[in-house]
Amino acid sequence: SVAVLLSACGSNPPKTAMDSSSLFGKGAQTGDTVRFPEWYTTKPSDDALYSVASEYSGDLQFSVDKAMLSAKRELAGKYSSYVSAMMKDFTAEIGEGTNRDIERTTKLLIAQVNLVGIQRTEFETRHEGRGFRTFVQLRYSLDDSNRLLIQKIQSDKKLEMELRKSAAFRELEDSVDKINGVTKPAAVITPVEPATTD
Repeated sequence: SVAVLLSACGSNPPKTAMDSSSLFGKGAQTGDTVRFPEWYTTKPSDDALYSVASEYSGDLQFSVDKAMLSAKRELAGKYSSYVSAMMKDFTAEIGEGTNRDIERTTKLLIAQVNLVGIQRTEFETRHEGRGFRTFVQLRYSLDDSNRLLIQKIQSDKKLEMELRKSAAFRELEDSVDKINGVTKPAAVITPVEPATTD
């Protein structure tokens, strides 16, 4: 399992629907379609990582806490898959010689990463039976993800030196520099005086 600390930095106010049969509607029968919020089954079109979750509890706040935790766990799993796939691409370019070291470091990066900047983009709580059901959607920007990945890689100088052999890694690093507003100095070419003969 991936051990990560996740921290939300933005949220929308909750919506509460007073419907005792929130999942199926009144007069529901076996086999009826579950009624989810429209946003629950539709992924936004941008490139960010998203997760959704739904949890039930007899206590309103506990239903909220459970839904948030489930969504954060799903988001952590998606981040893990994203990082692993990217590192495999880097490894494929570099060659098999450093494969084991990179795989080991990748696992450490994922295990130690702290996902700061999660946004709660959708949130809704409904009455259901004698309790409450909460639906939540979380978003994590790939800009934040890539920035975090580069920071972690740069803290391991051996890994950074190996990954710099990969064009894909250098492109990722350049994209993060642009996000951070960092401009790399242009190479300075010193003119060479032509040789002279006495």
